[in-house]
Amino acid sequence: MALTLLDLGISATLLISAAGWLTQSIITHRLSKDIENFKTSLREHEIRFSSLHEKRAEVIAELYSHMIDCIESIDLLYPSWAPIRFLQDQKEILKIAYDSSRKLILYFDKNRIYFGEEIVAIIENFAKELREHVFIYELYNIDEESKAKLDDAMKKVKEQIPQAMKVIEAEFRVILGVS
Repeated sequence: MALTLLDLGISATLLISAAGWLTQSIITHRLSKDIENFKTSLREHEIRFSSLHEKRAEVIAELYSHMIDCIESIDLLYPSWAPIRFLQDQKEILKIAYDSSRKLILYFDKNRIYFGEEIVAIIENFAKELREHVFIYELYNIDEESKAKLDDAMKKVKEQIPQAMKVIEAEFRVILGVS
């Protein structure tokens, strides 16, 4: 009788140990599958977001380039040294300023989704000035009052673009990881 109890105890212990090992193996296998699925998903997200950051960096760099073109054309239109103004063909320079401003606004409108709210607000502020005065003046070439509004608008834009450029520079540095 004692032998049977011993046999029964050993059998029960072996059975419980085997069940524990089997349970542990099943759980480990399922967890390793979950970990592999998670790693695959993480790699996919990394690839997607790295290409998104790359595209965003390209868009920011291109917008910055358009801003430089715009500010340079406005500088030609309103030079800091007044006598230069008489040496230049104002209609041609106005056309250059109009074209560069238009390219800037069109590029921004097409890519605004890549920018944060702060940049959008700043650019929208001077884009409004450009749309209301510069583009209207270029289309209709109305009168001296319109020319005065155009001059005021261009001077405001000339002040606001460097502010926007600073915000863009900061955001670009964050993307590059050098802030």
